Amino acid sequence: MSFIPVFKLFKADGTTPQYTIANVMSTNWPQEGEPKFIEHSNLRSNGSIIIPGGKGSWDLIINGCLLADNYSDLTTAKFNLQSQIVVNTRYVLRIDKSNTKYDTLKVMRLSEIDWDRTNTRTYQMYNLILKVGCWS
Repeated sequence: MSFIPVFKLFKADGTTPQYTIANVMSTNWPQEGEPKFIEHSNLRSNGSIIIPGGKGSWDLIINGCLLADNYSDLTTAKFNLQSQIVVNTRYVLRIDKSNTKYDTLKVMRLSEIDWDRTNTRTYQMYNLILKVGCWS
């Protein structure tokens, strides 16, 4: 049996479970975030001085799929996803890298969930965008 990573969302304390994002089909993880810096230059001199400033935030795009036995259960799962991952709320996302290692990302949902136009009553594809590195 092969390893399947688990995407677990915790409240901002990092220990209280909030939601498990099941059936992740694809994502743009891992990323480092664009490096930020300040450059001081002078028209009369040669070159410039670079002051490092850390890494910028980035959008984690999770393409997932909700599965259900019937339409009623599917709509319940959709409302559950929306209500458990609240906009403008701080969360900690833990992504398994192996059976013993994982990444921890501080995230926040800042936009609506993008629901694909799916012509079925038992599954729903969606895109969830979480801003990584937007709080400390």
